[in-house]
Amino acid sequence: MERRSFHRVGVSLPGLATLDSGSRVPVTILDLSDGGAQIECDAFSSAILAPAMSCLDESGRVLELDLDCYLDDTPVRVRCRLVFVRRLSHDTYRIGLRYADPLQPELVVLKRYLHKL
Repeated sequence: MERRSFHRVGVSLPGLATLDSGSRVPVTILDLSDGGAQIECDAFSSAILAPAMSCLDESGRVLELDLDCYLDDTPVRVRCRLVFVRRLSHDTYRIGLRYADPLQPELVVLKRYLHKL
């Protein structure tokens, strides 16, 4: 059953997740929507982003997600909260993110781009 209230746009973009502590890990961005994103990473990266957590809530850990793309000549970096972590295999984890602030300037640009697809 689909739990998102926003349409997902499937992508396969390299990205970088940065915690407030400064820890940075590479991720693959799988989909984007007006409300959040879904990323995939290995077990090591998942342990850094969400240590010992398999399910989080909307007040989850904050991180910045850098998308390896430019929209309107602007690099895209959005603040997000971790919502869930799922282990798919021995070394593959899927992580759900919700945008922390819907009025972030970069997010406004990203949403305009998503609506064109």
